[in-house]
Amino acid sequence: MQDNFLHIGTIQFYHEYFVKNEPYLFDMRVQNETNKDLLNLNIILKPFDSGFHILAGDIDLLENEWKPLKFHFFIRDPLFLSYTELGDFSPQKNLIFLSNRLDFSSINGNVLKTHEEDFVGKSNISIIHSGKLLTEDEIRDQDPKIADEAGNSITVTQIDNQNNILNEGNYSISLNSNNNNRYLFPKAFFKLPNLVFSLYPDKLFEHYQSNKPVLYQVKFKSLSTKWRYIFTDPSFKKFASLGIKDIKKDSYPFIEKDLLLNGLGTVRLFESKESIKLKDSYSGDFQLIENPDSEPKKRNIILKTLPSASPDLIYHEDSSSKDIYSHIFI
Repeated sequence: MQDNFLHIGTIQFYHEYFVKNEPYLFDMRVQNETNKDLLNLNIILKPFDSGFHILAGDIDLLENEWKPLKFHFFIRDPLFLSYTELGDFSPQKNLIFLSNRLDFSSINGNVLKTHEEDFVGKSNISIIHSGKLLTEDEIRDQDPKIADEAGNSITVTQIDNQNNILNEGNYSISLNSNNNNRYLFPKAFFKLPNLVFSLYPDKLFEHYQSNKPVLYQVKFKSLSTKWRYIFTDPSFKKFASLGIKDIKKDSYPFIEKDLLLNGLGTVRLFESKESIKLKDSYSGDFQLIENPDSEPKKRNIILKTLPSASPDLIYHEDSSSKDIYSHIFI
């Protein structure tokens, strides 16, 4: 058995939400075919909480190997979608597709991007298709333009001749000027992944030549919400004037409103003027102040530290509104 392996690359997940802890977002599963390919290429993987390292016994074996290694990831944290900005992503119909074949510029030295924007976004979301890539109506009537994830064009005739059976992968589809990405699973899966990373060995070899070792960075954006402090304790009704102060900026970035709650009647609510990013660590920047508009000596601190918003309590009040709210009950 070979003892010496060279560390040639790492795939690592980052998330804005995590300030205090390293993210442990996904569980990885390697399919049987990819396991065979790893063995043939003399590659071993060393997983860690936020990704995995790639070690090669003979890097030259990768040079002309164009067949991608497919790594399937499953969301581990049940709150992941509550604190992550992913637009209209739905785990029942979508997955996140990433690849090292996309030649985006390096971020810094050996750090390479795996998505076009700064964070995983709309261009990385694919519609899941099982069994067939196109419907019979699409093949017959709409003259679709199709390209595989490597950028190779595929004709409808080629698909029809294969009984619409293609390899697992991400396909770009253009139908009547409407474009979308579809990720095809030719065979049924017991559980479909939430994210797929296609690692092309030839690209890894190429990147390694100038970036040793390669770090493929996957970055997720934290969701921003409007924070609402809802004061349900009747004792707060005795204060004629209250305000929430940002002690770092010496400002009052919240607007007071009334909220009608069943069983409690009208309660005080303070809503942030701007959306605030959700974080796993909060330094206690907000205080509840009495008489915020008066001279400093007449102001009193009612609550020295207000709690932060949690991904557990997020609301979309109106489907037509872009605003998302975090409710914090006091």
